[in-house]
Amino acid sequence: MTERSVAHGVFTVERTYDATPARVFAAWADPKIKGKWYGDPNKESVADVFEFKVGGQELRTGEVEPGQTYRLDSRYYDIVENERIVHAYEVIIDGARTSVSIATVEFKPRGKGTHLVVTEQGTFLDGIETPDERIGGTEFVLDRLAQVLAGQA
Repeated sequence: MTERSVAHGVFTVERTYDATPARVFAAWADPKIKGKWYGDPNKESVADVFEFKVGGQELRTGEVEPGQTYRLDSRYYDIVENERIVHAYEVIIDGARTSVSIATVEFKPRGKGTHLVVTEQGTFLDGIETPDERIGGTEFVLDRLAQVLAGQA
């Protein structure tokens, strides 16, 4: 039997990009652009559902590694174009819910670029995933976003 546990994590990850807030926001709002930096690190990711609007759903499924499946199911609660996105999401790996989180993404002008601030409040279940692992995953995808914005991906 699985030992039940709950760990809570609140963290902020920040990046500054040499791109306007409108361009960085578009990388979150456009499924073709988002597929280049979010999701599978070895290929472009295609969302099963992509409804970028308040009340909309974003659903991604696939493999974390061969034989290990994932499901990431998000709901958008607040979207202010070029300024912020608030969404809640759950992660399921191999049929087990690993976490439920609420995340706020802020797009702040900084000179000619954008200072991006991602703040997440997460509940991590049964020791399958930890807050530190989520921080690492968030840093990884935001670094991939930098490559896409720079035209390197």
